[in-house]
Parts: sequence; structure tokens; C-alpha cells
Amino acid sequence: MDKQTQPNPRLLVAAVLLKYAAEEHGWTGVDLDSTLAKYKGWKGHLHIGAPIARMVARIKRWLADGKNVKIFTARISGDDGRARKAIERWCMEHLGTKLPVTNRKDKHCERIWDDRATSVVKNDGKQVKLDYHEKRAVTFLAGYRNGGSL
Repeated sequence: MDKQTQPNPRLLVAAVLLKYAAEEHGWTGVDLDSTLAKYKGWKGHLHIGAPIARMVARIKRWLADGKNVKIFTARISGDDGRARKAIERWCMEHLGTKLPVTNRKDKHCERIWDDRATSVVKNDGKQVKLDYHEKRAVTFLAGYRNGGSL
């Protein structure tokens, strides 16, 4: 091989690093409705409620720490692209950046923050027990969802 056809080792290392950086290495999914944005009944794919300050602050902290965060929502199931764009605009407005939007888990998903999920012990299936205050909050929210008031 002459000098012109030999691969440059620095370029090979750069290519490997770029490929590695492009791959997803762990991400946290955050549900949109009732977790990141207030939800008061379905008003269509394009309506997204006001931001929930605590979750917005948490996501901004994660992003500042270099964490990979995605919006994890059923809202884009069967989407023609308009719901995804609405979510991306909402993220730009309230998070200052456009986050990836998905409705699917993959092997890189590390955690999902969602108001509907129930945690189980890994490799066991046993439900994670809630403490007294968490149980009261869940009961209160269940009542609110069923017509109660805050």
C-alpha cells in the first residue's frame, strides 16, 4: 500500500469516536401529559398544557449534567408529524431545547418518569412499596382524576 491509500490512524479514531457518540448510551424517558405538562382532559394532539415547574427544573438539571432525556409519550402514536412538531415547539419554549420524542422503549432506556407507571423490583416482579405519604398522594390524585378537586 502506498502512503496515499493507507488510512490515517487519527481519522480512524475520530470516526470510531463519532460513531460511539452518535449511538444512544442510556436515556431517561419523561411522559408529557400529567408528568411534564399539566393535563386537564384531552383537547387534541396539538394542545399541550402548562409546564410543571418541578419536572422542568429536573430535566434542565439532567441536561446540564449531560444526561440524555427523551419525551416518552403515546401522543405520537399514529401521528402525521404535527403532534411531534407541537411537542418539539413546547420543549423549545419551556426547556430551551428540542428533545427527542418517542413512544417506544429500547435497550438503552434506563428509566421512565410517568404518572401512570408502577415500579417493580428488578428481576422479581414484586411491586415497589410506597411509604405512607406516597400512598396518600396516589389516593388523592386518583380522587382528583375521578372528579375531585384540588
